[in-house]
Amino acid sequence: MRTRLTLFQSRIAHVLLALPAVIAAGCAMDTQIATVVQADGSGSRTVHLQLRDLERTKEAETYPTKRFALPAAPDWTVEDTGATALKANAKWAPGQAVPSGYRREVPALERTAGAEVRLEVRDHFVCTSYRYLETYRDANTAEEFQETLLAEYDRFQLWMYREAERELAATHELEAMKKYLEKDLQKLVADSAERLPKSGIMSTLGIVAFRLAMGGFPIKNANQLFETDPRDVMRLLARHCLNRTRLKPDPKLERDGAAIRLALEKLVGGDVDEQELAHQELLKLGPLALRAAQTAAKEAHGKDPESGAAKRLGKLAADLEAALEAKFEALAKRLAAELEDYYLKPPAAEKSAREKTLARMLGGHIEANFASIEYFFLVRLQLPGEWAFVGPNGHKLEDGTVRWNFSALDFFLKDFACEARSRVWKDEPLAKLGAALHGPGEALTVREREQLDEELAKHPEAVVKEVVAALQACTEQAGRAPLDALAVKDSPAGKAAQELAKALGTK
Repeated sequence: MRTRLTLFQSRIAHVLLALPAVIAAGCAMDTQIATVVQADGSGSRTVHLQLRDLERTKEAETYPTKRFALPAAPDWTVEDTGATALKANAKWAPGQAVPSGYRREVPALERTAGAEVRLEVRDHFVCTSYRYLETYRDANTAEEFQETLLAEYDRFQLWMYREAERELAATHELEAMKKYLEKDLQKLVADSAERLPKSGIMSTLGIVAFRLAMGGFPIKNANQLFETDPRDVMRLLARHCLNRTRLKPDPKLERDGAAIRLALEKLVGGDVDEQELAHQELLKLGPLALRAAQTAAKEAHGKDPESGAAKRLGKLAADLEAALEAKFEALAKRLAAELEDYYLKPPAAEKSAREKTLARMLGGHIEANFASIEYFFLVRLQLPGEWAFVGPNGHKLEDGTVRWNFSALDFFLKDFACEARSRVWKDEPLAKLGAALHGPGEALTVREREQLDEELAKHPEAVVKEVVAALQACTEQAGRAPLDALAVKDSPAGKAAQELAKALGTK
C-alpha cells in the first residue's frame, strides 16, 4: 500500500508548525529502478521515471528549490525521454562502482538527496558472496530539522500572539491563548520533533491528531488530517488558538456600560426608528455588547418568548454572535494567508534564508510550496545464486528477484535501505573441505556450509581473507590443523576461526 507524500508536509508541517511549506495531493513521480548483478560482479541498472499529472519540463518551474538530476553520460545511456517519462540504463564492469542514477539537488543547502549503491563481491571459499546495499538518504538531518522546527515555532507563537493582541485585546482576555501557545502547543511540537526521526511520520501523525483532538481541534484523527486541504488545516489551527481567548468580564466594560444599557432600553421600548438605530449602534459595539445582549435576551425569552422585545433581543444576540464568528474566521484566514506569504513569497533579500529554513525542515522531496507531487519507488534486484539474506521490507518474487516498495516519506530524516545478500556455491571447494574436516568421501552438511558462509559474512574483508587462506590450507593438507592453528590466535581472524570450528565440529 502506498504512503502519500503529502501526509507529512500538509498535515504535520501545518498542524505542528503552522507553516505553509506544504503541497496538496495530486501529481506523482513513479521511480522504478532495476538492478541485475552477474556472477563476475558486472551488471546493469535501469532507471525509469514516470510522471503523472505533471510534465518534466514544468517541474523546475513548479519546484524551483528542488531539482531532479538526470542520469548523465558516460555512465548512463538515455533510452527514452519525453514530457512525462524518462528511461536510462547503465552498465558496469567487475570491480567498478554501481552508478546510482537517482539524485535530487537542494541548492538552498548545497546538498543532494537520493540513492547510494554498494556492491561487495567476496570469496568465502565454499561460495562467492554478493552483498548489495542501496541506501536512500534525504538532504537534511534530524538534528537540524529539530533545531529549525523549534526555532520556527518560537517565531510563530510570538507572531500569533502579537496579531491576536492587536485585533482582540480591547474585548478579549488573551492569557489562556498565550499559555496554550507557550506550553501545550509548544510541548506538542517539541515532542513530535523528537519522535519523528525515531518513529516515522505515520506514528507521529497519529499522536499529533489524537493530542490536538483532545484539546478541541476540529479535525479528530489522522485520516481527517490526511484528507483536509492544507490551507484549511492552517486556518483551523489559527482558529484553534484564537478559541482560547475569552470575552472580558462585564466590569472591564464599564466605560461602555451606560451606552449599552441605553441602547438596549431603546431596542426594547423605543419606536421603530429608535429600535433600528439602537440595533445598529449595538452591532457597532460588537463583542462589547454581546454579553449584555445575551443576558437581556435570555431574561426576555423567559418572560414571554413570543414578545417583540424577546424577538428583537434574540436577533441582536444572534447578529452579535455571527459578527464575532465572522471576525474570528476572517482573522484566522488572514493569519493563514500571511504565514503562506511569509514562507513562499518573501522579499528578495530574505528569499535565500527562507528557502534554507524550509529545506532544513522538508528535505529534498517534500516540496516547499502548495504545488502537488508525490514520490513513489519500486526497486528490484537480481543477484546470482540463492538468497542468503533479504533486508526489512524486501519481498522475494517468483521470478527470483527481490522487490522493495516505498515512498520518499520512508527516508525522511532517516535512511531507507534496500539490502540483500546472495551466494553461489563452489562444488569443488565444498567437496575438498568436507573431506579435509570430516574424512575422505564425507561432505559438509547444508547447515554447516550455510553457517560457514554466514559467519564469514559478519567480518571485514581482511579477516575473511585470512580465514579463507586457512580453509584453503586445510584442503591442501587434508586436515583441519590450519583452521585450529588460526583459532588459537588472539586476533579478529582467530575469533572468527573459533566460531567456524564450533559450527563445523567433527564427525
